[in-house]
Amino acid sequence: MPNNDFMWLVLEPFVHCAVSGSNALLYNTVNKTCLVSKGSEEIADKIRQLLVPQNGYVTGIRKEELALPVFRKFMAELRKKFMGDLHDPAWSSSKPFNVVPEPVVKSKSEALSNYLGEVTFHVNSSALPGLEKFRAGYLQFPFPLSATAPGEALSTDRIRAVASMMNPLPFATVNFVGTGICREPIHSQLTEIFRDTPFRTIFHIPLWDLSMPLPARMNKNEQLAIYVTFPVSPRQLELLAAATGQYPRKGGPDVNFIVQNNDEVDQASEIISGTGLRRFFFKPYLNGENMDFFREQVFMSEDDILASKPTQNQVFSRLTMNEHDFGKLTVFPNGEVYANVNDEPLGNLDEFSLEELAGKERDRKTSWMRRRTELDPCRDCLYRFLCPPVSNYEILMKKFNFCHIHS
Repeated sequence: MPNNDFMWLVLEPFVHCAVSGSNALLYNTVNKTCLVSKGSEEIADKIRQLLVPQNGYVTGIRKEELALPVFRKFMAELRKKFMGDLHDPAWSSSKPFNVVPEPVVKSKSEALSNYLGEVTFHVNSSALPGLEKFRAGYLQFPFPLSATAPGEALSTDRIRAVASMMNPLPFATVNFVGTGICREPIHSQLTEIFRDTPFRTIFHIPLWDLSMPLPARMNKNEQLAIYVTFPVSPRQLELLAAATGQYPRKGGPDVNFIVQNNDEVDQASEIISGTGLRRFFFKPYLNGENMDFFREQVFMSEDDILASKPTQNQVFSRLTMNEHDFGKLTVFPNGEVYANVNDEPLGNLDEFSLEELAGKERDRKTSWMRRRTELDPCRDCLYRFLCPPVSNYEILMKKFNFCHIHS
């Protein structure tokens, strides 16, 4: 093209793009603004040209194209949101040089410290009255019940062996999940294993356990996480308030309300306001019959997705790995180890070391590297790098679109 017939369209290197059909999205990771174009083949085709690797975020745009209303509007918004601009070919004898925002995945050594950041121990598997209906809870969040046979338990010797394998780690989170694990002598035995490490330890227990005496104090690296299921008795409310007062450091225990419907959300809200809880979380429980509740309370809308505003590093992470799962392993009472409890086990601690099991997941890339760019219908969605990582709910249901975009 003669120089007086076109301009160079150049995108900034901190802008990410996605195209689907005649729709296009541009996201500025610096000022967290979005430009969404829908129903314009002209704009979508121009973004596709920008995404061609050889073009490097630079493509020509003819002056007759720039005269079209759709392009004038697009360019005005592109400039307003500091996403790119036009360069006159007269400024240079060659195409402008640019940098494309792509994650660089470096291959590190196979040392455990390069990958592992969190280990969850399901210390035991008890059948508590009233909790049977939450048997699938452990597949959705660290609920204090697991799928192994009731009465099965991890021995402290086995946990201690795993702890010794974790010694090279500069920092990690250790989750103890189960019933009665804050009761003595179990609590002291578990605490002693990681006492001289920099690791943060979290004890995940059901509300029922508050009827047992809790440790008089917890170490500075210890945290208590309580799981509340409904209905809640007045006595349990008293115990919850007492536990919150007993551990005032860092705002008290994490209180997780397991909710299955809007009525339970309302009940949880009343408890929060009545007890003055400072650290509380809602954990929707998928029971197979409450998908309408999930559509209302969990599924993300287009506005929700656009409001998430991830950083450049978060976008890179979502393009390469699953931030929810990466670097995490879960150990069941029977010794089976999982990268994600909804996937096949990596193996058993009786046969493999922790480093070997982490290496298996690093090589097979099933859980840690599960990302929306490789799943239907997300792979062709405009919002694939803005959405949060794939959740356990989606993996459990094998439905990778807990949203109102493709539901």
